[in-house]
Amino acid sequence: LEESLGKSIAQIKENIETNLLEDAARCLYNMDNRFGGNYGTPQRALATLAVVLDNENSDKYIDWVLFSPGEGGSYTKQGMASGLINLVYRDGIGFESSPGYNFGWVGNFVQVAEILLRRGVNVYEEYPRMKSMFDVPIAIVLNDNFTPNIGDSGNVLAKGKVGWAASTYETAFRRYGDPKYAKVLYQLGSYGQDIFKDSIKHQVEDVIKKEGTKIEYRSDNLSGYGLALLRGGKSSDPLSVSLYYGKGGGHDHWARLNME
Repeated sequence: LEESLGKSIAQIKENIETNLLEDAARCLYNMDNRFGGNYGTPQRALATLAVVLDNENSDKYIDWVLFSPGEGGSYTKQGMASGLINLVYRDGIGFESSPGYNFGWVGNFVQVAEILLRRGVNVYEEYPRMKSMFDVPIAIVLNDNFTPNIGDSGNVLAKGKVGWAASTYETAFRRYGDPKYAKVLYQLGSYGQDIFKDSIKHQVEDVIKKEGTKIEYRSDNLSGYGLALLRGGKSSDPLSVSLYYGKGGGHDHWARLNME
């Protein structure tokens, strides 16, 4: 590489850091609209760049990731800490109506939170609403089988549990130890795939031995988000109905007052 480029490894490294990584970080930090994405992706990208670069600008990049007010009202450029207060309802779900889009935030937030731990920032402890974001994809499941089809999520077949990702709930179980996260992992048949961490398989199996695999559901009303859930029937033959009555943010497609 040195011979073909006529540069030393140090020069090549400096070129990559300055003209690729630092330039990308500046674009995100300055919000110049050369980069964009769904909420959580710009924050994840800049957090990663800040840790990789580890230079005199890293602290201000991390501050942006957490506390950016956004530009011109653009919520996608609002910081994660600000977003947990301003963009996530008290139930722990974002304002985008569609569970698919909202639960995408969870995956991004998890990755940002894990990155920030390397900089001494513990989002899990400092922001209690973070845990609620893990709880909601579980709490709104109907008949222990599917997520309500709200807005852009799902289809008329009403099949599958949106937001149930093994990598997400592996981290959730590691950080909070909540038994229901272990049950999610067991039902998914996966304990996460992080090769850089010790397996949690035995801890998950210990929970299952003590508490079983079933997640207990009850009737509920997520009044912040606007979703009423009525549950009944027998455990072997559950009956459920949901009614979405929320504000209807992005991706709702006139789904309000829809019943399933």
